[in-house]
Amino acid sequence: MLKPNDGNTYANHAWPGGYPMEYLATAYDNPYDRDEFIVCPQCANKALANHIAFVLTKDEWFEPECNIVMENVYWEGPTDYCGVCNGEIESAYGDPEETD
Repeated sequence: MLKPNDGNTYANHAWPGGYPMEYLATAYDNPYDRDEFIVCPQCANKALANHIAFVLTKDEWFEPECNIVMENVYWEGPTDYCGVCNGEIESAYGDPEETD
């Protein structure tokens, strides 16, 4: 699992600059499964909190939906969608192929 910046949370935006962040994840039950998907910072933080609770308690109620493996500043491109909550992840500079 990717280590969070301050030990407790993943960043919503890059500093400096305030650019939007997105996270690459794999399925929690099989971290070697190559089915990777993008998650938003909120879902990445929920997975982190559940991971910590799961490790401490071994209670399956807290088992995370995903394992965060990489962080990325989303510079440009079409809107991405979180693989957990389906929320929109906007790029910093929009889609260069979009026509007005």
